[in-house]
Amino acid sequence: MYGTVISASVFMMCGDEVCDELLHGMGFRVLVRRKDKKPYPILHIETDYGYRGDISEQDVLLHETRITDELHMISGTFTDVLSGPSVRSRIIKTLARGSMVRLIGDTDDGFTLIELADGVRGYVRDAFIWRHEQPPLCHSEQALRKSLLDSAMQYIGTQYRWGGKSPMGIDCSGLCFMAYRENGITIYRDATMMPGYAIHPISREQMKPADLVFLPGHVAMYAGGGLFIHSAVRNNGVAVDRLEGYLTEEMIVGSAF
Repeated sequence: MYGTVISASVFMMCGDEVCDELLHGMGFRVLVRRKDKKPYPILHIETDYGYRGDISEQDVLLHETRITDELHMISGTFTDVLSGPSVRSRIIKTLARGSMVRLIGDTDDGFTLIELADGVRGYVRDAFIWRHEQPPLCHSEQALRKSLLDSAMQYIGTQYRWGGKSPMGIDCSGLCFMAYRENGITIYRDATMMPGYAIHPISREQMKPADLVFLPGHVAMYAGGGLFIHSAVRNNGVAVDRLEGYLTEEMIVGSAF
């Protein structure tokens, strides 16, 4: 069985620890459904990027087949879904950057009619939707590297949140994961490289902006000039730092190029 997140976001648990955040419209595959002694069944799931953990059934919509319709990503930091094509309309739901919706049609006044994961329809500003025929999907390496960095920089100032990957709070691997996902590339959602994903090891001499820097228990995006962008507890969140002062002796560099 498959499922889709209908809440604004859902935190996935690995045992007693938060391990990931699923945003509205993200899909998954149910591996085990168990009732336990809780108000709602607990689902042991696998995300479309291969991460596994537990979520509550109350936050999702279950269905028999994988949803294959083309979905589009919310690009605004926080985007209100409105009952009508006007800023004065009632707010139905507020979606975080990275949430997935289905496009129904455009209006003539700067709004797009969308459908949420639970079938509810509403309007969002055109500027807050990434369409597949538009950037950030880039045709040159240079443009893609710049777009990856731009995506990461959009989270500057976001608080550190273990397991988070939204503008409400984000951790180190969540930041890198979302920056790449926003650009159509799937990487492993953790501070390590895994076979079968886009990131592969390269030498330090080959490192360029938007490549990933793996430090002990940490991952960051290289920004060039000895700088990197990352989410860290020591900074209270997402910031730009210098590589100096970190354990670069154990540093591993990964690239999708």
